This record gives sequence, C-alpha cells and structure tokens, in this order.
Amino acid sequence: MARIELRDCTIRIKDGLSGTALITEGAVATAVLNSNAVNSDITFTALDAGTEWNNWNFTSVADVNAGANATATLDISAANGDLVFTSPAKDDIYNGCIFEASSNGAEAVLYDVNSDTFTLEYNAATSNATTIKTAFDAAIVGNPTWPAWSCAVEGDGSGTWDVGDDTVNTAAVNGIDEVAAGVTFAPNTFTIHITGANIASDIITMWGVGPAQCANWAIVDEGAGDGVVDATTVASVGGLAGPVTTDTDVNVSTVVLNTVDTSLIPVGARFTPSTANHTTIHTVTARTPVSTSPTTNIGFTPAWGTIVPEKGDTLNFLPQQIEIKIGEGNLTFTESKEYEYLLDRGVLDTVKEGDEQPLEVELDFVYEHITTGTSEAITPVDALKNKGNANEWVSSSDDLCEPYCVDIEIEHTVPCGTSQDELTILPEFRYDDLEFNLQDATISVSGKCNATEATVTRS
Repeated sequence: MARIELRDCTIRIKDGLSGTALITEGAVATAVLNSNAVNSDITFTALDAGTEWNNWNFTSVADVNAGANATATLDISAANGDLVFTSPAKDDIYNGCIFEASSNGAEAVLYDVNSDTFTLEYNAATSNATTIKTAFDAAIVGNPTWPAWSCAVEGDGSGTWDVGDDTVNTAAVNGIDEVAAGVTFAPNTFTIHITGANIASDIITMWGVGPAQCANWAIVDEGAGDGVVDATTVASVGGLAGPVTTDTDVNVSTVVLNTVDTSLIPVGARFTPSTANHTTIHTVTARTPVSTSPTTNIGFTPAWGTIVPEKGDTLNFLPQQIEIKIGEGNLTFTESKEYEYLLDRGVLDTVKEGDEQPLEVELDFVYEHITTGTSEAITPVDALKNKGNANEWVSSSDDLCEPYCVDIEIEHTVPCGTSQDELTILPEFRYDDLEFNLQDATISVSGKCNATEATVTRS
C-alpha cells in the first residue's frame, strides 16, 4: 500500500452555506385545432408550465351521425302488433318524417316526397302488423329512391287494424346527435363535439361552459373565426420546462438560505437540482438582481447537460469552496489529549482525562495575492477572513452567533491500485496567525478547530 503524497491531495477551504430555491422557469404547453380557414384555427394554451401538461390531446369529432337513429311507431288495436320504423341513418334530416295509416280495403304503401310522408293502406278485416310489414318491406326494396326505413313488429303481429288506430305518427326526435355539441373530457383528452358547421367562435363558447378541466387552458381564435372546424389536432410539447440542455441560467423563487440575507443567492454558491439522476454540481456565476434580494435568476456553470431539470424542481445549495495552491508548502494538523496523572503517596496511581484540546492546524500555501481582484477566484486570505469577494460566505458553525469559521477539506485521491480514496475534514477552523513571506512567496496560517479530531471517511 502506497503512502500518501501531497501531490495526490486536493486541499479546499469551504464555508457552511445551505438552503434551497425552486425553479420557476417553464414554457407553457400549446395545442392547435385546425379549421378549413387557416385564420380561424383555435390555439389552446396551458395556464401553467410543466411537463404535466404535455401529451394532452385536443380532438374534434363530427357528431352529426353519432346519435341514435330516428324511430316512429304506428299503433294498431293489439299493442303487441305495433309497427316500429327505424331511419336508415343517424341524422336530424329524418326527424319529422310522417307515417300514417289509411283504410282503403287493399294493402299498399305510398310515399310523398314533398311532405316526407309514408301512407300505409290496409284492410281492417284482414290486415295486421305482419302483413303490413311485408308490404312495407317490399315497397322499400321496389323503390330505391325512397328513404330506406326499416320496419319491425313489436310483438307477434297478431293485432288487427281498425278505425281506432292512430292515423299519423311523426318520427321520434332522438335521431338528433346523442352527444350534444360541446366539450367532454377523459384523462388527458378533450373531445370537442361539432355538427360539422361549427366555426371557431362556436368552439370558444363551448369551451367556456365545458368541464372543469377547461379552466386549466386559455383558448383563443387565431383569426376571424369564420372557418368551419376540421377534426384535426396538433398537440404541442411546448409544456416541457423552460430549461434545456445548453442553458446556463434559470429563474428561481422561494429562496431560503442560511445567509444573513436569506433570499440572496451568493455568487460562487454551488448547487445540485433535485431532478432524478442529475448529479452534476453547478456553481453560481451571476445573479439577478445583482445586489438586492430576492434573487430571481442565477447564471451558472456548467450547463444542465443531458438530464434537464423541470419547473418546480428544487435547487439544493452546497458550501462555497476554493482550492488551495500549496506549492512547496505543507499542511499539518495535530490532535492533542490532556491527562492528569494522580499519585498515591508519591507513587503513580490512576489517570483521569483533562480538558478537551482543540485540533491544531498549520497550513503553508502560495502567496499570489492577499485579496481578490476583479473577475478573479477568491483568495484563501479573503475566504479565511470573510472579506472581499468572500464577504457573502457563511460560517461553517451551526451557531451563527459564534465568530466566523471555515472547514478545511483534504481529498486524497489514490493514483493507482484499488485502495479507497480518503476525505478528511478539519471542521470549524479559525486562524490565530497569518504570516506573509514575500521572499518565499508563501502565506502561513495557523489556528485551531472547534473539534478534538478530524472527520475522516473512505470511499
């Protein structure tokens, strides 16, 4: 097993930032229902953004032939011998068709195209439902230009005709569409029922009194509304959340941090979104507004990549950090114990533990600059002092009433073999001395941690 080498270690100074924000950015879903006249297409727009509005369907159905067929009944003396006539198609043009009986002594079926009337002539002494049906069926077959109503006997056909029978029956009105013009909803699908003559403005009226789900969508007529609506739909995927793979900024709200100004996101803050399988850590590079809260937009690096967050996902903020350039320097830390040795008449007897001793740390790093310049990475001195561009760093202590402190992290990455890497945290470090050596271009820092030992993990 190889021993540790400083060149295989990355040393960082980290603050104690934590908190969350919500992504509010997202395009709204849209869908277009086409009409014969392009300028009267109807556009539906979701009133909220997010993937939950994708894959919603908007269809129109010409329901003019969707209802029950028109029917008419011609009564005879025996109720079980009534005749029932059914229209050849489902359409309101068959409503109002008249069926009447006439006692002329001979069975015959006549049709008047002008009055849309069938006259069934019968012999009261010999005719019954079955014989009249036979005559009607033969007449329909023999006259192909007549509307091809069918005839059925409700019972056994044994009833006889007499002057007490009804002489006129108008076809029932249930030949009109069974589904009224309007909007129905089934999961994720709106169906707009039209008669074929409906235009865009009619659809807008229907939508206003449609199911409760209609309230989730705004509907507008793209043009004059005088085009007859087609049964054609194009559903848009525009409801996908606004962020895309190449985005490097995002709108946010509900910012809650452990900073002095809890709704102001620091430039330099790191975060990961709550999006499943998104493990990239991003760093804030800019914010809007620049200096006032609440922050409503942040720029970041790197871009989202292949797993893109959605509106409503949470940004989880992580400690801000910088890496230390050690150069020819070093880092040492010392754990100490204090024991009190008790005597018995001058002879060692027992031992008890004394006061806890803070972890002591010494660190030498490259002297480049003391404070941070424009567009430069934060200097270690600024990070240790909570000054300059690190003035929005947060103390790593849970008790923000204590003096400012940071964590020092040592990540040892094993360069070969199968040994696990090691992460060492020197928590809540406060410096006691800073020594600046211009000749050697080094800055030496020494201080203590509010802990008795380092936190060490292997992975």
